[in-house]
Amino acid sequence: MAVAGRSETDVCIIGSGPAGSMAAFELTRRGRDVTVLERGPYLAASALALGEAPPQWGLAEIAPAAQARGEVRPMMPAQVGGGGEIFGAAAHRFLPEDFRMASARGAVDAAQVADWPFSYDDLEPFYARAEAIIGVSGADGVGRHPPPRSTPYPLPPLACDEEAVRRLDGACARLGLHSIPTPLAILSSEYRGRAPCARCGFCVGFPCLYSSKGSPTATTLRAAVDTGRCRIVAGVTAHRLLVDGTAAGAVEYSDERGRKAELGARLFVLACGAIFTPRLLLLSRSPRFPDGLGNHAGLLGRFFASHITPAVTGTFAERVHRPNTHFVARSIDDFYFGEPPAWKGGVVQLHLSGGVPLMLAGGAATARERLGKQVNLYYCGDVLPQAHNRVVLARTLDRFGYPLPRVEFEYHPLDLASGRMGARHAARLLEEMGASVAADPARVASWGSGFHFSGTCRAGRDEATSVVDADGRVHGADNVYVCDASVFPTSGGFNPALTVSAVALRTASRIP
Repeated sequence: MAVAGRSETDVCIIGSGPAGSMAAFELTRRGRDVTVLERGPYLAASALALGEAPPQWGLAEIAPAAQARGEVRPMMPAQVGGGGEIFGAAAHRFLPEDFRMASARGAVDAAQVADWPFSYDDLEPFYARAEAIIGVSGADGVGRHPPPRSTPYPLPPLACDEEAVRRLDGACARLGLHSIPTPLAILSSEYRGRAPCARCGFCVGFPCLYSSKGSPTATTLRAAVDTGRCRIVAGVTAHRLLVDGTAAGAVEYSDERGRKAELGARLFVLACGAIFTPRLLLLSRSPRFPDGLGNHAGLLGRFFASHITPAVTGTFAERVHRPNTHFVARSIDDFYFGEPPAWKGGVVQLHLSGGVPLMLAGGAATARERLGKQVNLYYCGDVLPQAHNRVVLARTLDRFGYPLPRVEFEYHPLDLASGRMGARHAARLLEEMGASVAADPARVASWGSGFHFSGTCRAGRDEATSVVDADGRVHGADNVYVCDASVFPTSGGFNPALTVSAVALRTASRIP
């Protein structure tokens, strides 16, 4: 296929989700000219109706997994802003121990646990900045394991005057647990010209029509574009970096009509996520990097992780919440460090679903029957990094003629123990709240594998055991950085969105 043309930019960022948008924010603030490539379209909030979900790429973008167990079924929003447009807005920080799991917990059979190449204290200022940039509402110093903070939350927590919350708070008090307002990237009051939450009930799975959620198009990406130094090129698919010696000179991409082009740049920042960032690097072969850029140690694509996320449903005889409350109402961090035989734990969250999500899940009749009477207690658990969990290039080609990524993944036995632990505690809490729990919590329908992907471009100080260095630069490359969750050595036990933003901010701030 002939190349349609070539253009030039100072910095090319590939991917416009929370990581790429935060990198664009910081680099334009520092005076760099940035071009952001995004394979999805730009969907203005005004173009969507309330409750209209954006399109997703679907499983056709990923080749079938080779392993029978642990098949990954990703939720991949196809739009500028990526997952940051539709995430449920939970904005937890990881805890200090999350950054030194190998030192704190030691070796685990059949796993490859590693410390992060920087500490919580190193990242803490960037957590604080990210919270201020995005606008996070939360309560300071609450829970069993509150993370150390240098600054208070920018905004107080969102009020949630719902019977389900009162029942959970009471159940936790009786059981000696801590029910805390979930820190949310949703505004509890007016903030920097953005309106507070309108309580429409459409959080997870939907873009916010009021700019109250900390979506990239409402915060970081908008601010970058407003500088006049950021250009977004939507509807294009990056295929590979063209590498000469130790530097990338251009990225080759195609538009929706299949026309190829090249974009030259002095600097490349990859933010395509834990599946598509390694795919792009594996395809970026050159005489110096015959197995792919960053694959010098054979680790590129390895240590793929997906949080274990069982959800237990409780049904009440009467309505216990309104359909227009925010989704992730409460968090319980008492199980974060786990209990035997689990290697580590995670967080339990109270999820309240409105009518449209229920209708999408089960139809209008189901929605009418269950509206306000059902809640989920969802467990988000840390998982062990395993070298055989990986992203590889498949024989199946995409419509442009390039190999699709294939994800090979299964949970470690200790991950499954963690999931069973979380589901068991969730069921006990629901029963204490007065709900009926139909399913056996040890046999939940799904352990996860749809979101919260990390690993595959592990960060580390030693080139022999990592893909990128502590600052996100690909080992052996002069001008290629990675700033998304693929650099995480371990997955943490909280929703990763805020940590993704903080890491991207740190990476962009340290680029020379």
